Amino acid sequence: MKKLLISITMMLMASQTAIAENADLVSKWYSALKTSNQAMFQELLADDAVLNINPLEITQTKAEYIEALENWKEVAKDLTLIIKGIKPTGETTVRAMVCYKFTENSTLNEELFVFLDGKITNFSQKKRGDEC
Repeated sequence: MKKLLISITMMLMASQTAIAENADLVSKWYSALKTSNQAMFQELLADDAVLNINPLEITQTKAEYIEALENWKEVAKDLTLIIKGIKPTGETTVRAMVCYKFTENSTLNEELFVFLDGKITNFSQKKRGDEC
């Protein structure tokens, strides 16, 4: 019985560690997004990552996403990024509510991250409103 309790405790601790690490990766994502940091995205994304930017109806690979950051850098010059919440929704998923506030407009998005082996394997973004 004691071995079973130890095993369960160890599994719970490992799960909590993974959840915390994933939330930390999401925070790094938004820091990199503010500065269009291609090197950080290279590190954060799995080689086979799929990114679904639903408001624009775009699906990108890791390479395509990183390449698009050059255009994003110009678009994001006047961006205020307001993270309204980062919430783990499982051992391998994190949901974030994020306001992208530009000079001319704003949008509230729900963003879902999926992780495997310490890398983001899937990102999807859904628009939830025009106001933050």
